[in-house]
Amino acid sequence: MLNTLSVLTDYLPIVLYVLIFGILSYFVSIPIAKRNKKKLFILPGVLLAITAILAIFAFATNDWGALGYFILGALAFGGFIASLIASLILYFKDSNNSQKKD
Repeated sequence: MLNTLSVLTDYLPIVLYVLIFGILSYFVSIPIAKRNKKKLFILPGVLLAITAILAIFAFATNDWGALGYFILGALAFGGFIASLIASLILYFKDSNNSQKKD
């Protein structure tokens, strides 16, 4: 049987990281959304590129440095997911407000 406390202690730091990064990304993306909605997806794109670069580095390394690259890549991927969700929220939130004004 799966221990609930064990699952909570295993996944809580990951959930908190994604939540904190999503909130920060949301507030960073608000000024960008006011200027140009298409530029909202720059931050998720940069984080996805960083994730890809770190994954390439991890597969190119033959020693324990690969573990570090995978850990950093996982953090960058979590940031990508959080910033993508924040950007999508802002993108559709602004499009709904502009449709109501017309």
